[in-house]
Amino acid sequence: MSSTLHIGLSMECDYRHGLTQSEAFDEAFSTANLAEEQGFTGVWLAERHFATPDRTAGVPSIVSAPLILATAIAGRTSHIRIGIGVLVLPLGHPIRMAEEVA
Repeated sequence: MSSTLHIGLSMECDYRHGLTQSEAFDEAFSTANLAEEQGFTGVWLAERHFATPDRTAGVPSIVSAPLILATAIAGRTSHIRIGIGVLVLPLGHPIRMAEEVA
């Protein structure tokens, strides 16, 4: 009997003060690529809202639409699994959610 250990990386995609959102996305894509290169089984994304880059409210995050970010990561990686750890369903229209998840 053999066992395989699966290790995933939770990507909250916070970004450091001074980075632009474009740079934050590039950093997230680099992190996902590095996780794949290092043998991680998957990456996990969590939907987060209402954070500002100037840190006046919350911690800035680029994951207000995790399904879209997951698609972008999938286009930049070859075999790592991508999961959504948090998807705030009440904030989205039921039909749109069903279409995006399908």
